Amino acid sequence: KYHKDNPDEANSAMDIGTVAHKILLEGNRDGIVIVDADDWRTKAAKEARDTAHAAGLVPILSAKMPLILNMVDAAKAFVASSEIAGIFDNGKPEVTLTWEDDGVLCKARPDFLPNDGSLILHVKTTQGSAEPESWIRNQLFGSGHDVAAAFYERALLAPGLPDRQSVFLVIEQDAPYGCSLIGLDPMTRENGERKANRAIAIWRDCLKSGKWP
Repeated sequence: KYHKDNPDEANSAMDIGTVAHKILLEGNRDGIVIVDADDWRTKAAKEARDTAHAAGLVPILSAKMPLILNMVDAAKAFVASSEIAGIFDNGKPEVTLTWEDDGVLCKARPDFLPNDGSLILHVKTTQGSAEPESWIRNQLFGSGHDVAAAFYERALLAPGLPDRQSVFLVIEQDAPYGCSLIGLDPMTRENGERKANRAIAIWRDCLKSGKWP
């Protein structure tokens, strides 16, 4: 009930991540509605936010935009000095992939795929820490990112294609906007694949039986 009556903080964190994601990967502000307010407390601000959400757009407070741009700049600087430097120069964001897995139609939309097929990049913003051990402990498994990574990797399995592994670019939403690159160890990948297999098998059985427990 509390979150229903007080949705501002959760929605703001989600929308901040979505806006940062869009600016970093797509380089534009399409679909973003900037609301001229410092917070969501006024009736006008709430109505503007709800109207944007209803239209499938992303509302963001004008007071938050400079912070988001700083966060994106920090992420770009981090990537430029990392082992994946230049990745955004040759690749595509938000590519829709569809395939059939033994009778089950599947769909995935990776955040970013480099043209050289070297990896699958997942971009995650967090209100917590981007320190790898902390993020893995608090976010990776609880949010199901390990299963999503395994599922996305399945989308790109084909004869002649390289084995594309997932890498997470994690960005803190608060200054100084710490960033990290996080890969998955073999055991985590194997467990994620096992979970993905189970999920697809359950879905397949439900399709066949028409029963959805």
